[in-house]
Amino acid sequence: MIRILVFAMAVFAWALPASADTFTSEKFLTWSRESQTSYFRSSVGMAGIIVAQLDSDKAKCITGWYADQDRTGHPALFAALRNYPDFHPQVMILWAIQKECGKFLASR
Repeated sequence: MIRILVFAMAVFAWALPASADTFTSEKFLTWSRESQTSYFRSSVGMAGIIVAQLDSDKAKCITGWYADQDRTGHPALFAALRNYPDFHPQVMILWAIQKECGKFLASR
């Protein structure tokens, strides 16, 4: 089961080119705040669900971190998106999560 989850995460991460030709952080930043928040919740929520299968402490970190982000207007997420406008937003969201809570690695 863990191998399947790790494989799914790897496919997800590599399926999105870091430097996106069509959907970029710059374009994402033009969306309404409501749409941005919805996208953040979906992306971070899915990351939390996947990580919960691998590491419950890391999943708690993600949940707590995102609650703080949501309450304070998502400063770390917006900073990442603004700093890397040519990258896909999900790449930058994943980067921000892993910067705060660590890499998503399965223990063996």
